[in-house]
Amino acid sequence: MTKIPSPFKYEKQVWSLAGSIGLLLASYIVLVGMTVHNTFLRQTAEKQISSLTAELSEMEFSFLSIKAGINADLALSLGFVESDTVVIARKGISETAFVRNDNT
Repeated sequence: MTKIPSPFKYEKQVWSLAGSIGLLLASYIVLVGMTVHNTFLRQTAEKQISSLTAELSEMEFSFLSIKAGINADLALSLGFVESDTVVIARKGISETAFVRNDNT
């Protein structure tokens, strides 16, 4: 029996090549999509960092303004009293003594 020659001799190789090209194209599309997505996430994170930095700067300025306004007159107006004698002495590495003389 004679075999009829096929009109296209490299059919398997062509389909393998087409499949490989399709796989590479799909991989390329996925990788480009992931790159675009990660770039978007990075830009969003940078915007959040910038807004948090601005908010932190405002809070630091507010803190320093309030801290500059604290003085002995403010403490006295809030009801704090000055102590007559307060002695804090450090005896050793982990020992601290607090001695207060009450003249009342």
